[in-house]
Amino acid sequence: NCSGEFIDSLLSRGEKAFKDGALNAGELGAFRDLCSPANQRSAGGATDKQCARNRDLLSDVAESKKLDAQTRSLALASLAYQWPDDKTSKLARALVKDGDKSLADQADRTLKRLEQRKATEQASTAKPPAKPVK
Repeated sequence: NCSGEFIDSLLSRGEKAFKDGALNAGELGAFRDLCSPANQRSAGGATDKQCARNRDLLSDVAESKKLDAQTRSLALASLAYQWPDDKTSKLARALVKDGDKSLADQADRTLKRLEQRKATEQASTAKPPAKPVK
């Protein structure tokens, strides 16, 4: 629930920890809700630029072969929660082929949830079929 410079500081610490190979699953919790729909609706939340940094960090973590599968899986889940879009689906699809089975399984589950959500959204916005004219 922080804002402004505090978010920048949090992101800088996370980016440094990632660069140093020291970022772990326990530290990712702070990045899970940073740009969530609820936080984006509240005043004083993360800016678009900060959310872009958060997304880049989480994507880098999910793709990193240097980090453990739990950390990478949590990063992917955080991405899917905050950005349930085609870009996240593409990343999940790529991670389904990862050599670590637990990460690949998590990516498969994430991809299925994202596809299910997309289908539900499309169905809810579709026009009802026209009634036949008598």
